[in-house]
Amino acid sequence: FVKSSDGPAKTFISSTSQADYYLVRVDGNDNDSRPYKSIQVEGFTLNGMKNWRSGDWAAAISIVNSTAPVFKNNIIRDVENFQTLSINQSAPTFINNLFYNNKGNFLNIGWLDSTSAQYKMPRFINCTFTKTQNWGNNGAYEKALIPFINCIFWGNDPSSQISANYYSIRNSIVEYQNFAKKNGNLRIDPLFVSEETGDY
Repeated sequence: FVKSSDGPAKTFISSTSQADYYLVRVDGNDNDSRPYKSIQVEGFTLNGMKNWRSGDWAAAISIVNSTAPVFKNNIIRDVENFQTLSINQSAPTFINNLFYNNKGNFLNIGWLDSTSAQYKMPRFINCTFTKTQNWGNNGAYEKALIPFINCIFWGNDPSSQISANYYSIRNSIVEYQNFAKKNGNLRIDPLFVSEETGDY
């Protein structure tokens, strides 16, 4: 369990170094034994990663090899020319995170569990996504539906659309017409407190 007692307003993990592959890396095991190893990361602002670094599932947050971390109450922002998340053969859960002003590929996914069990699948609950400029490979080398539940998608780049083929969005506020008015989703302004000051 890694938690900042001061919260994301005061605790930052950031880098602009060309040599860095990631800000946070969670690496499990190669033998697919369950339960998967887990860690909880809570109360940080992760920002930066303005230099592209390819290979090794590089991203601001990199999660690989049969692990199931929980990211809770974090702010992930200002990722440029880089993957925001890279996930391969793992099952991370993101709860109550703000993804803000990320300009690289949001999601880079390798192998997903497309079986009914869906052990190796990222999940997003109560997360907010705003000012996202590129959604990445939309989920996939394997066709599977990545669940987003009770989330907000608002104020993102309209030229980059989420693919309905790979994302399952339910009970959320969604600006994209292909998800609005379906599965309990609403297309209605969430009335952010102050976008200018980053208060969502």
